Amino acid sequence: MRYSKAQTEATRARILERASIRLRERGASAEGIARLMNAIGLTHGGFYNHFGSREDLFGEVVSLAMGQFNERLATSVAASGLDGIAKSYLTRTHRDSPGTGCALPALAADIARASPRTRRIFSERFEDMVDILAASVEGDSPKLARRKATAAISTMVGAMVLARAASTSGLSDEILEAGRVALADLGEAKRVTNRKTGKSRKS
Repeated sequence: MRYSKAQTEATRARILERASIRLRERGASAEGIARLMNAIGLTHGGFYNHFGSREDLFGEVVSLAMGQFNERLATSVAASGLDGIAKSYLTRTHRDSPGTGCALPALAADIARASPRTRRIFSERFEDMVDILAASVEGDSPKLARRKATAAISTMVGAMVLARAASTSGLSDEILEAGRVALADLGEAKRVTNRKTGKSRKS
């Protein structure tokens, strides 16, 4: 039976979207093709009508998941700036919903062991993430704004990884709070510097 181009594209998108959620929930190494396709209600052999290999799928998942998160990030930055991002990222809700959250805490370790193509996709999406956050840092040189954005991402992702790894909710919550405080301190350091130099945030 032959399928139309639209049907083929819809099936491919369905596989990709479902894989994006399951890989973030379980980790790339824990999710085989057969199990994934069974969860979607498709055959193992049908996978290769859409992707050349498991690694090809993983690269597409990284691109999709990080792209979707960056779109949400851009909207949040425009609405609440860097301080607001930290408060919305380092939450119990995000911690407890890895399948729909940021791909970095869930997949960074797998990406580090992935193919050069997948790591290149990650690097491109990460650069986009840095650019989005750097644009919210006012009154600094582009180089310093980029450094602060990278530091903010590293703090958020690291805190989320540790919070998910913690064996007790108390420790996990403490880690999230410490991350929020660290990012607030980063913003406060900026405000103090501006007061000392006589600059406003919009200068």
